[in-house]
Amino acid sequence: MSFSPRALRVLKAIEEYTKKYKRFDTLNVLNKVKITSARDGSMSASFTVTDDMCNMGKYLHGAFTASVIDCCSAISLIDHDKGGLAFTTDMNILYISSGNLGDIIKIEIKPIKISKARAVVECVLTNDKRNSTIAKAVVGFIFPNPPMTFEEFPYDPADNIKLASLI
Repeated sequence: MSFSPRALRVLKAIEEYTKKYKRFDTLNVLNKVKITSARDGSMSASFTVTDDMCNMGKYLHGAFTASVIDCCSAISLIDHDKGGLAFTTDMNILYISSGNLGDIIKIEIKPIKISKARAVVECVLTNDKRNSTIAKAVVGFIFPNPPMTFEEFPYDPADNIKLASLI
């Protein structure tokens, strides 16, 4: 495992966020993904396909795949020195093969281009058992102007969580 110091702080903040907030990304995606490395905008992660991720045929649902791509790609940008909190503007996903119930899916994210205002990353999901690509995506992001910090990130002040102190 390889983590930059900033990535470790970001992951700690995300861990705290997922414990406190019951949002779509925390309940359905982030708590099911294990991040194994994060450095300079690249990230590796994995998850095991469970029943709640599947469609009626017991195959990995395309909507869950898209959600994983979206959430993990955004997290990868936070660690890049030009990156930060960003908002998805577009996702182009090519679904290539299936993931079955119980399969381990590996996620690899690499930045294609990161500028002051925008970023583009590539995300590849691979079925570890069959060593086959499940999906390939190119995801576009926009950075808010001025840049948004974790301190400004929307959260419930009643929970008194200070994400900025962790970054």
